[in-house]
Formats: sequence, C-alpha cells, structure tokens
Amino acid sequence: MRLPALLVALLLGACDDYVIDSKPASPVDIDAVLALDGDVTSGEAVFQEHCRVCHDVAGNDKPGKPGPGLAPWVENATEAETIQVIVEGREPLMPKLLVDDEQQLADLLAWMAQAWSTPEG
Repeated sequence: MRLPALLVALLLGACDDYVIDSKPASPVDIDAVLALDGDVTSGEAVFQEHCRVCHDVAGNDKPGKPGPGLAPWVENATEAETIQVIVEGREPLMPKLLVDDEQQLADLLAWMAQAWSTPEG
C-alpha cells in the first residue's frame, strides 16, 4: 500500500521543474489601457452593452441583478485591479474577457470613475 503513495510523491516532486501555467496570458496590456484617454460617452455604451445585465447602472446592489454594486469597487480598487477583473473574470459569476479592447476598457474606466466616484470636497 505504501508503494502507490511513494510513487505519487516521486512523480509530483519530479514535476516541480515543469510547472504549467494553466492561465493564458492576458490579451490586454494593462499599462497600455491606463495610458489611453477614455471617453465617458463611449464608456457608458460599453457598460450598457457588456455590464448592465448583471450590474446596476447606478452602481448599487440591486435585487434581481446577480452582480454586486460597483460603486464601492470604484472607490476602493485601482484602475489596474478593475481592468484585471474585467479581463480575467471573477468566480463564480463574472465571465472573463467581456471587454478585451484596450480603448473600450479605457472608456469604461472613464465612465465608471465619473458615474460613481465620490466628489472630493
């Protein structure tokens, strides 16, 4: 009975040098997105097309919408974190690559920032 366990341990140990990254490289360059000027009007259209089915346009939690309100996210996450979630998805419901065009991502970020950021004052 110990032989199978020993064999598994040896095989797993041998695999350390051959770690396979099961997550494909992102097709989106986050730094490139952050360098772009986003268009608020276009960003709202991106939200309407790709996001509103699951997320409330006002940024709040809303019954009947499976996604959380995004206004608190915009307040607390960096733009790079936001891009990463949009591109890579988030378990259990957020699919990956809903938006994979760098200009559309920049536009979406611009709209989200305008729509949901708390004015400083």
